[in-house]
Parts: sequence; structure tokens; C-alpha cells
Amino acid sequence: MSVISNNTLAGSSGQGGGGYEIERSLRLNAHDSAYLSRTPSSSGNLTTWTMSVWVKNTLDYGPSGNYPTLFGADNYNGYRTFFRYTTTGTWEFYSEDGRHETIEMFRDPSAWYHLVIVWDTSNSTAADRLILYVNGVRQTWDGNPTLNGVSGFNANVVNLIGKEGQYTRYINAYLADYHFIDGQALAASDFGEYDSNSVWQPKEYAGTYGTNGFHLDFSDTSSDAALGTDTSGNGNTWTVNNLAATNLGATTNSSVSASNTYVVSDVMATVTGTYDFENAFDGNSGTIGYIGQVIFHNEGTYSKPIVANSSGGVEVMGSGAGITAAINGGSQVNCANGGFTKISGTFNGTLDSINVYNNTSGASYFTAVRVNGVEIAVRRQSPASEIDLYRDSPVNGNSANDTGAGGEITGNYCTWNPLVNNSVGAAQYTYSDGNLVVNNVTNAYGYVTGTIYASSGKWYAEFVPGASLDATYDYIGITALNSNRNYPGQVTNGFWYAGSGNKVNSGFAGSSYGATYATGDVIGVALDLDNYTVTFYKNGVSQGVAFTGLDSSTSWTFSTGDYANSITVVNYTANFGQRAFAYPVSGYKCLNTANLSDPLIADGSTAFDSKLYSGTGSSQSITGLGFSPDLVWTKNRGASASHALYDSVRGAGELLRSNETTAEVNVSSRFTSFDSNGFSIGGTSSENNGSSNSYVSWAWDAGSSNTTVAAGSLNSSLFNTSQTWSTYGTASGTQYGSYVWADVFDNVTLTSQNVGNCVYGPTYKWTFTSPISVTSSVSLRVWGIGDVILNDGESDQVTLTSAGNTYNTITDVSLSSASLKNIKLATGTAVYLFAVYVDGKQLVDSGVPPNVPSIASTYRANPSAGFSIVSYTATSSTGTIGHGLNAAPAFVVCKRRDSTGSWWAGHVGAGWTKGAYLQVTDAFSALSGFWNNTAPDSNVVTLGSYPTEGSTSATYVAYCFAPVEGYSAFGSYEGNGDADGPFVFTGFKPAFLLTKWIDGNDQWNIYDVKRSTFNVTDDILRPNYDYGENSGSAVDAIDILSNGFKIRSSNQNINAASTYLYYAVAEHPFKNSRAR
Repeated sequence: MSVISNNTLAGSSGQGGGGYEIERSLRLNAHDSAYLSRTPSSSGNLTTWTMSVWVKNTLDYGPSGNYPTLFGADNYNGYRTFFRYTTTGTWEFYSEDGRHETIEMFRDPSAWYHLVIVWDTSNSTAADRLILYVNGVRQTWDGNPTLNGVSGFNANVVNLIGKEGQYTRYINAYLADYHFIDGQALAASDFGEYDSNSVWQPKEYAGTYGTNGFHLDFSDTSSDAALGTDTSGNGNTWTVNNLAATNLGATTNSSVSASNTYVVSDVMATVTGTYDFENAFDGNSGTIGYIGQVIFHNEGTYSKPIVANSSGGVEVMGSGAGITAAINGGSQVNCANGGFTKISGTFNGTLDSINVYNNTSGASYFTAVRVNGVEIAVRRQSPASEIDLYRDSPVNGNSANDTGAGGEITGNYCTWNPLVNNSVGAAQYTYSDGNLVVNNVTNAYGYVTGTIYASSGKWYAEFVPGASLDATYDYIGITALNSNRNYPGQVTNGFWYAGSGNKVNSGFAGSSYGATYATGDVIGVALDLDNYTVTFYKNGVSQGVAFTGLDSSTSWTFSTGDYANSITVVNYTANFGQRAFAYPVSGYKCLNTANLSDPLIADGSTAFDSKLYSGTGSSQSITGLGFSPDLVWTKNRGASASHALYDSVRGAGELLRSNETTAEVNVSSRFTSFDSNGFSIGGTSSENNGSSNSYVSWAWDAGSSNTTVAAGSLNSSLFNTSQTWSTYGTASGTQYGSYVWADVFDNVTLTSQNVGNCVYGPTYKWTFTSPISVTSSVSLRVWGIGDVILNDGESDQVTLTSAGNTYNTITDVSLSSASLKNIKLATGTAVYLFAVYVDGKQLVDSGVPPNVPSIASTYRANPSAGFSIVSYTATSSTGTIGHGLNAAPAFVVCKRRDSTGSWWAGHVGAGWTKGAYLQVTDAFSALSGFWNNTAPDSNVVTLGSYPTEGSTSATYVAYCFAPVEGYSAFGSYEGNGDADGPFVFTGFKPAFLLTKWIDGNDQWNIYDVKRSTFNVTDDILRPNYDYGENSGSAVDAIDILSNGFKIRSSNQNINAASTYLYYAVAEHPFKNSRAR
């Protein structure tokens, strides 16, 4: 599917507001019992205070299984105080004054929320005594505090961040830019503001803090304790509990001078007895080390090289006879028993490794190492996953500053997505450590995915398998957007590297590829979406390109998974670049929002918007849109009334109803004009202006002017008819059946592998009479498995591989500024070749004139927003119409205007051999009458006999929608029949969503964020019914999220064990989106 996109390198655009930077966030991990604490020396204002904090929630309820607590306080006047996240997804505030819970749910783990909590019980207005703003929007509580009620937070008791009083309830979340203002009731606007794209951004706080106020920005990385540093100027620093700023362990001997203390980040050794390597590196020659190898890693922020000079050198003290030692893999040197022996000779340089050997059967060891005359001590690094300080931030940094090392730039980083329900076993995966660790519980089989997908660019991430890794059944790799729920090896577009060393795509065993890996190894995955390859690394060593020819029409993310094996219980720790990589790969970026391409449409409301209004029964103008609309679709929310559709191509006042088959009706008094920022209406019809009735109008921008397209007007831009190509050359090799080269140039519709429209035959070759000049590319339209060779036997020979048993186009650009001399179907190939394109034009015989489009039309198109309106008069039983989008539409709806006729709908999620009717609940049917079994392309929509009705004079309108990256998305999802339904990634926060069960008889459904302002989203209107809004029943409930949507119902209308289509339009692209 072609997608309109902006592939330019991301810059510093996007999140950032007025330039205020949030450099770091602190991960609080409930599984580590991590929290901060402070006891004020005296109580502050207990009736008035404000708290502001950015939170990236993980939906992990921790070991306690419930109530992750953002902040709290120990007993004050016999009561606890806490602000916590409930198991239903709401926020709850509890104090001496009582318990209060939000109506709204907050279940988005993929982006950042900004919370501002205002406690002001001295306020005479009850509703203003407890206020919660989320991303600048005030939320609703189920009750209000009493006048002058007090909270224990800010009292002279233990105050807590990340923990609930004396209970073991901790939060799993990332926190950033934490402010507490003692004695003031402030507004969200004191800490944030909307940017020009209507995205809520952080803002520098310019006010005072009060006695107990504080600001935690987590910028001091000098020690673990420094994470609690107050930067407000008050000195109200917090005590850090079970949190780490670095992953350095303690020095093995604290008495050793810091100048002689070094970091060992990895130790590879064969250990004899019970002695640890630290004993030989503790600055104490009286403790016994071991025989084996120590490798010093001299890279990283906290490490420094161990440099030996020739005079002092490297010395080893042995204990026992027969000890030899070598440095940096060099020759062994005999070591004295009980004294230091220099083993470095005249060596000057960095010490990378020491090998110590026991060449006897006795008990011999080494006890100390001395460099340049001084015994050295080391610090052992713990796993990097134990660091709790990250670059994950609500502010996008500058992508140009990302060298690929990891931990360099701010942005919203990819994590594992806990909303993805891809286990096909009896259990589901669990997540921890800020959703960077996935825990594969017993009987959970399948795969997990990241929260960010990409369609272009080069991306790198690292994964460390934990204990109980099964080399045969556990995998690390990549999956494509919305792949099917199945086992690895059975997943459409899933590519993996198994612990056995095999690469896996089809079947769980896979084929031979690279080295085996085990628990603790660092597996790097380099995903190249500029060349559509993936390469795996083991501990920094490339295993070679594993897979080529990745699907360029979709988006990809990182993934881990396991095949069905009840004994496999392994976890995977991920690093997507929010901290430094162990083995970075040059030329690759971290997967975060800062590095995503800048969107073509940064604010969805500039091309589509939903507008709510009340009918008046008299003339009125509906304003507030950010554009002049071209399609306005209106529905009465509270009463039974037909849907009303008006568009600028047919003209204002020309009415069609989506739930009816009736012909177009002129109602000029009801809809009087399309205006620069809205539309004007009149009359008293309940369909759009009944007095005191509530309405929603969905409005699309289709561009600024109409274009008339004559039949055949696209011929010269699509076809090269300069030769009779079927005779402009000679055939050689083996011909199969009646498949001949002439059929490649006959312009016959590609509907099957039939004689008469393709060539087939291994070794069958066509040599052109004269070489054809190539300026940019050569493409072949093929079907089947195997290769096709361009310029066979020439110095510039190129081999192209078909994507398999599906129609696909394979392209070569290496012949640009060269020529095409011949085409050969390779030996052993089973590929059908249908058409040849040179520089984008199909080679068609001059005696077979094409006619594209075959039906004249008038359209209004907005290619950058992927929407056009086409008006046409049928001239035959089938045909093609131009749409003006320069990309293939993924959703098309046609309606006859001059007489009764159905609404014919086609959608990429159902496939173009099927169609359905918008005005009824019928399932999609496999009938060629809809689209003549032909998908739309970037120029035309192919119509079957239904959207033309075999008529030569009927008039029609077609609404065409194409995908625009970051703005609109079309596809299908697999239901699971469970209230914990599938998650669908769209790449943006949807503002509008349409769904339909493809194979079942049930409703079309429309959701939007203007009617449903918070989750759960369950205010539904049906295009096929005149009923009012189905509101608040949760029967077909979903959550709309920063990067897609999540099904929250088991109702068959949206979530049977079947397949559903969707069409979504963005509020904001994920690059700039806030959590919902």
C-alpha cells in the first residue's frame, strides 16, 4: 500500500514548547521497591498547595498487584494521604477528608502525561477544592473535598514519592520535572502551554515555591543520592531509596586511592574453587584470586583505561607453583610464588586483559595485580538495566545530536508495549522495569512489540535474554505493523534470530545463520529501512545480514518472542537507546520520537476535524474549523435522523444520506455554503438544525479547486508506446505453454496467471532490438517465487527477487543513467512477469492503445491529506476514474446521485476482490462487480459493474481516501473475543475512527474525540442507521491512545475472533503526541 509520507531527516521540530528542555527522567520500579522520601522539619500549608509532574505510566501494577502510588504521606491525624493509580485506570486521591476518583481513565503507556494537582480546600467553591489537569485539560472528580480539609502531604511526617505510606505499594513509571508549590493554588498554565500545533508543552516555572516547595529535575548524576537534589533553591532534598544514577557497583577496596580504581564491565573467567576475581583486585595481596581471564573494558562514561608504562609495567603475585600469566593475549611469563612478577616486559600502553594459568595439579592461584608499582582495585559494573536515570522525556531533542551511541538525546523512547495481546497461549506476558523487561510467564507463547514503528531510516536496539533461555524456542527480531497474532515463525512479516544461531521466518526451527547465544549475551538488532534489511549482532560482532527485501509498504518495530513450549520461562531486557548502548553500530539511530520523520501534517485539525454544535431552527454559521471544508457529514446525536452528507464538488445543498439508497436531493435552504472556517446552515430539519438538538459534523478538506480529467488524459504519463515492444526484440530460452513475451506488452488487466497477459518459463529471455535508456529505474510487475535478471550476461547484470505468491512490483535503480538490454526469467524460477516499467512508464505496444482513465470525471483533491471527491458519469459497465491523490486510495465509497442506488464501499483491509454496502450491516462479499478485482493505484480507481450499474448516463460521486504517514491509516485487525482486545498501531493519536466487521453482518461504527473527550471511548454513531448516539454503554468501547487504539470490548461488532477493518484520522502524529 502506497503511503504519502515525508522521508526527510527529523530535526528539532515537534515537542518542546517555548524551548524549555527536560533533559532526564527518573524510572521508579516497583519491583526494586524504589521511592523517594522526605520528612519536612515543619508542616507547610495543609489546605493549599500545587503539584506538577510529567508522568509516563507503564500500567505495571508491581508485586502488590494494585494501586501504584505517585505520592503519599504516612499517618497524619490518623489518616494516610496518597495519590494513586487504580486497577481500572483512574487516578484516586485519598486524605483525611475522604476518597475522590476521576471519571476519566488514563491507560496510555506509550507517551507522556502532564499532571497538575491543585489542593485548595480553603476555596468556597466546592468543585475548585481539588483540581486535576492532564495535559492542560481539567478532569472530573466523583466528589469534592470539604471546606478546609487537610492532607498529610506537606505535613511534618514522612512524605513519599512513588510509595503509599507504610504499605508496599510502589509506582512503576517515569517521572520528570517534578514541582511542588507550598501555599499556592496555581493553574496548569503556570507549568505548560499549547504550541502552534495545539500540543501541550512543558514551560519553565517562574514563580516561588514556598517553605516546603521543591523542584526535582533529576539532572545531578554525580551519585545515587544526588537524584533527590532540590533545584528550587530551598534545599528540600529528598532521600533516594533503591534508585541508581549509574550502574557502577562499590569499589572492591575503599581504602585504595580513586586514581587506582578501575571499572571492569565484564569478566570472562574459568573459576576454580570458591574464590572470586575481586580477591585479586582488591588492593590486598593476602586474599586469593582465581585462575582464568579478566577482560578490562576501557570505554564508557565512568570507566578509564588502565595504562601501563615500561618502567613499572604490569605485575602479578602468584600463590603456589606453576603460575604463568600473559597480558593482552601475549606470551606467558612464569610468576614467582609469593612475590610480584613483571609480566609486561617493555610494554607501554593500555591493559586490555590478563590471563593467569595454573600449570600444575596443585592449589595455585594469583592474589594481586600491580600496575606501575601500585596495586589496583576494580569496580564491577552491574547490568545497565539497573540504571534508573534516562533520556526518556516529553521534549524532543535534536536528531542531529544522536550519534547512535544511545543515551544522548531527549525524546519519547520506545519501550515494550503492554497493550499488545499477542500471546496465543493460556497466559499473557508481564512487564516490569519501565516496560523495558518483558517476562515470559509459563504458557504465554507468541511475541511482543515496541511502542514505536518506523517505515524509513536506520534503527538499532539491544536485547539481553535472561535466565532459562531456550535456544530453540526463544527469539529476538522484528515484526511488521499489525502482524497477525501467532507463534514466531508463523507470523506474517516476522523475522527472528534464535538462541540456536538460526534465523527464523517460516517455521520455528529456521535455517543456519550465526553464532549461538545464551543468557546474558547482548544481542543487537540493526534494522535498515532505507535498504530493507536486518542484521543481528552478538556482543558487538555482526552475524551478517540475516534478511533482505523487507516489505517496504509497511512499518516495522523490534520484537521478541517464543514458540509453544511450556517449559520456556525467559525474560528479555531491552534498550532502545534511552541509555547508552553496550555495542553501538555506526550509522544507526535510537528509536524515539525525536528521530522520527517530521510529519507532513503536524496538526490533524488543519485537514480534518469534528465539530459539535446545537441546532437553532434558524440560519447559523458553524465556525472554528482550521480550513474550508469540502465534505461535511452531519448526524443528529440525540434523535433518530438520517446522516446528511454535503460536498463542494456536487455543490452546497445537494444532500446524500449514508443510511439510505435514495437519490441526491437539493435542500439548498438546509446547507447554504462552505465557508473559510466552517459552513452555514438553515431550516429546521432534524437532520442538521433542529431546535435544541445536538449535532456532530465531520469535515474534510479536499483542496482548493476542481480538476476536469478527460478519458485517456493520463496515457502519456503512464505508458511508453514509442515502439511495438512485442516485436522490438527477440526471445530465447525455454517457453512454457502459450506464455509468450508479447503478452507482457499487451496492457491486459492483471487479474490472474492466465495465458494472454503474462510470460512464464525459467531461462526464457527477451533481448531488446536496441538498449532502452534508463534515467531512474526499471520495475517489473510479477507474481510467484524466484528471480528475474536484468541485463543477463552483461557487466551491469542485476538480479531482482519476487516477494512470493502475491502480485508485487520489484524495482532496480542501479541502472539509472544506463540502459536496459534484456530481461531473463532465472533458472529454477516460478515467476510470472506481467509488465515492464522504465522510468515509471509501462512498455505497451503502440498498436494496443491504453485509455486511462476510461471515464471522464471532475475531482477536487488534497494529495497531502490523502482525500479527494470525484464526480463522474458512467460510460460503460466497468471502467476507471482518476482521483488526483498521487497515491493509491485505501478506502473508496461510491454513490449514485441521479437515482436510487447503494453506497458501494471498498477497503484495503478487506481486499479489492470484495466490497460492501455502507447503508446496511452486510458483510463484505467477494464479488467482482464492486471493483473488478483490481486494487486502486496511484492514478485511478477501477470500477466494477456496481459503481457504474452498467449505465451509460448515470451520475455518481466517489470519496477516495489514501494513507498519509502520521495523519491517516487504513488496515485490518484480528479480534480475539476478549475484553482485553487487540491494540492497533496507527502512528498517531486518532481524532476519528471508523470500523466494520469484514466477514460478519454487523454495524459500521464511528468514534471521535470531540464527542468522547476521554477514555473509555464509547460514544458511537452508525453510518448505516438513523439512530441517535449509542453513548456510555461500553458495549463497543475502545481506548484512543497516543499511537493508536485499543479494543476494550468482547462484543462481536468490534471484537469477535474474526477480522475487522479500520480507517483512522489523526489529532496529532505520534512524534508530537501526548498520552490520552
